[in-house]
Amino acid sequence: MPDLPDYRDKDYGVGFELPAYAGERLLGLNTTQSIYFFRHFLTYLVFVAGVMATYGIAAQRHRSWQAGLLTAALLYLSPRIFADGFYNNKDIVFMAAMALPHSRC
Repeated sequence: MPDLPDYRDKDYGVGFELPAYAGERLLGLNTTQSIYFFRHFLTYLVFVAGVMATYGIAAQRHRSWQAGLLTAALLYLSPRIFADGFYNNKDIVFMAAMALPHSRC
């Protein structure tokens, strides 16, 4: 593993990590397991918010709540994306961050 200054994928911000760390401190989480579960839970909440935003975008775009529901269901039930919704705190947070500003729900 290269050192951080030499690592080519070092350009991730702290927009999710800093509030997650603050939540850990506020809740007094000290054990590795509790921190692990808390971060997975936060990542999942952000994923669900992104799915809801995607529903809003599709429902508005197609003027049909059924189309929005189908779009959100396809996103939520996609095995790879659903799995990443629990642990991938970079790509899933980015996906939600791109969907939330465009949603009207």
